[in-house]
Amino acid sequence: MMSMLLAVCPDIVLKITFGDRNRSQVTARKAAFIESLRKHLKAVKMTDVATACCVDLCKAATFSPKTTAEGPRLRLLALNLASDLNSRLLDPSKPFTNSEGVVEILLMSEALAALCKLDRHFVDTTLLEKCLSRNSFPPFQIAFIQACQKLASDPELTSTKSDGTADDDPDDMSNWNVKLKELYPVVASSLRHVFMSAVIELNQFHILMRSNSKVMAGQDNTQKIELVRALLNLWTQDCKLAFYVPPGRTLAPQSGRSCHELNSRLASGAEINPDDLKIFVYLTCKVWI
Repeated sequence: MMSMLLAVCPDIVLKITFGDRNRSQVTARKAAFIESLRKHLKAVKMTDVATACCVDLCKAATFSPKTTAEGPRLRLLALNLASDLNSRLLDPSKPFTNSEGVVEILLMSEALAALCKLDRHFVDTTLLEKCLSRNSFPPFQIAFIQACQKLASDPELTSTKSDGTADDDPDDMSNWNVKLKELYPVVASSLRHVFMSAVIELNQFHILMRSNSKVMAGQDNTQKIELVRALLNLWTQDCKLAFYVPPGRTLAPQSGRSCHELNSRLASGAEINPDDLKIFVYLTCKVWI
């Protein structure tokens, strides 16, 4: 309830964000609420409630404009909480779990989607390393992919001027949040790399299963399968993302390579190039088949 009240009280939010000393008692109570959220994000008790409240505030901020009197205040508060929220949700040594010990991927994806919409640079500075690096915790990878799905599912509200060009009016709702296509240069190659690595590992896993089923039977590979499915679902929503290659990384044209050559390349253990679209398509076809 307090989170909802803050969302509709931009003046109070601004005072809290900038530490206004001339606070009323009402403002002081709401400031104390924010500080209690920060405290409980790092504590053991009530951390799930505090985390949910912070996520709600971040989600609410995506529905506020950037530059009008009401908008920036809630956005500033959300971004002010981002570091603490990031530390709580994206700690691989102590992932955020529910009462049954299951990692809360859905809540993480909602938080990441909101933060991506609010700050494009948050993806560069934090999320790539936490969620899309070679050693990222698989649930973090899945949560980020699901966050991208949420961005991909946002309706296109882009306004146009009379001459047909996009309208960059900051008060226009279509310009309030970062769009997935703005993240293509940052995430497209990394997502392909995560996918290709997962498919190769799954293929090796199944080969080992067939050759030594007694040894391998107890290994759980469901997260890799879930990861691959999440990526395929994302690319089904936005196929341009799947094949986007940042300018300057385009590979030189190569003569046709047979399936045997591609298999040999993958089996060699050599570093895969996520911008090699032929290998990417080959692996994708293997998954679909």
